[in-house]
Amino acid sequence: MAGISLRQVLNSVTPRMVWCAVCYHIRTAVRIVQITQPELHGPAYWQAVLKVMWAPDKSKLHPYEAFELPGDVTAIQFDERKRIIIRTEHGVLRLTVLAADLVQITFYANSDQISGDPFSYSVIKPENAWTPTEVFVLETENLVEITAGAIKILVDKQPCSLTIQDKSGKYLLRNLQVGHHPNGQQIICRANYDKQTAFYGLGEKLAASTMPGVSSSYGTATHSIMILELIQSI
Repeated sequence: MAGISLRQVLNSVTPRMVWCAVCYHIRTAVRIVQITQPELHGPAYWQAVLKVMWAPDKSKLHPYEAFELPGDVTAIQFDERKRIIIRTEHGVLRLTVLAADLVQITFYANSDQISGDPFSYSVIKPENAWTPTEVFVLETENLVEITAGAIKILVDKQPCSLTIQDKSGKYLLRNLQVGHHPNGQQIICRANYDKQTAFYGLGEKLAASTMPGVSSSYGTATHSIMILELIQSI
């Protein structure tokens, strides 16, 4: 950060930023315990939360072949906020159009998790604070075409994969697929994209800011035990 001193950086840190950082790790640990040890209650529950917060992540990366992909699309639905729910054989994709040029894609390996609004540092304001964008959906036997503002999303049904285009027809991502490992500890995301495409905010705190093609098993990777979030903007 050329021209910015450490004092200036520290002065820019607000109490709210510190509070959000603390809450992030607590929220992450709580979600992990809820998913992996749902039978716990009372003191044992909070002991498990503290253990997750302080325990280092020692998981090893699995090969791509070990991951379970979503499989075929089984249903297309809308929730109460007009978000698009794509149910598959092995998971659920939720597409939330935040603006005419911004869509949030969330993958859930467990369909019981899709209630509520996922917290994300990637989105600057709550979902209900965005101006609604009109969404058009056209479904055929093998394809779902979703158009919202300047973004078009094509969903292949067999097997489920996403292709994202801008309004001129330029491909932003092609054949996007998300998978999770059966042990619930890791997820994977694959797509074809232009080599100049930049990816930001994958959860790692001590790595490069742009992460195409990067695999990791450290940082806050355990936050993605069952949930993966992507933000696509043009």
